[in-house]
Amino acid sequence: DEDVATEFAETQSLFKNYIETAMSEFILGIRDIDSDADWNAYVEQMNKMGLEDFKALAEEYYGLTK
Repeated sequence: DEDVATEFAETQSLFKNYIETAMSEFILGIRDIDSDADWNAYVEQMNKMGLEDFKALAEEYYGLTK
């Protein structure tokens, strides 16, 4: 489905950008990798961005849903 493919690509791009930015911040020390608060904030932001919906979309895109 072309709509699913488009939505998947756009959403994947948003998550990829967020993950790459956060990874750089952890590496550079802007975020403390040893801080539970920083890590939990990272995970919480992923959830706010719609991680569960993205996972469902990915399953649909890859044909893993029934």
